Amino acid sequence: MTQAQVYIVEGVPGSGKDTLVQSIGEDLANELCFSFDESGVLCNWLHYWLADIDYVRMGLGESLVRYIREVLEQEPGAYFVFNRFHLSFNIFSNPFRPIERYQRMIDELAQLPVQVLVPVLKREEIERRAAHVERTSPVWQRHLRLRMEETRQASVSEVYWAQQQRFIELAEAQPIPHHLIAASDIHALRTSGHSWVARSDPA
Repeated sequence: MTQAQVYIVEGVPGSGKDTLVQSIGEDLANELCFSFDESGVLCNWLHYWLADIDYVRMGLGESLVRYIREVLEQEPGAYFVFNRFHLSFNIFSNPFRPIERYQRMIDELAQLPVQVLVPVLKREEIERRAAHVERTSPVWQRHLRLRMEETRQASVSEVYWAQQQRFIELAEAQPIPHHLIAASDIHALRTSGHSWVARSDPA
């Protein structure tokens, strides 16, 4: 099996994505590594309500997949790390419309050395970790209220629990290697020196 050179971290807020991305970045600190945060792929929560965000993201995603391929052809030892990408494109759009373009992008992404990592929260962890109770701005509170109205869920924790199930289902349905990680294990894996970056032995 080809070792991963493109790491995509996906999941709900508060699940440990940032910690995992940081850990991978530390593992690759001395490598040629291209890192994209969630704003860099237009998956910040502020983007959610833009009317045509699904089409805008698709254009960006198609360009990024081409760019990844070009860079890996020019620099075989390069790495890419994404904090959100293709799963979030689909899940953070309502509705998601460019389905045929999306499937073509997934097929192309599957031809690359990709590993998707999905930190997963237990149900009882959702309310404490995913709601971002430290955020008190009116804009964030409006976002949460509209998300509950849109999804017809009674609480923010229910919104994120349903969203997490969608992340898992979509990851399992796509032909791209993925790994589900218990969110409670993220910190322990990092402090124990565990690395998700598998390198080949030198020739």
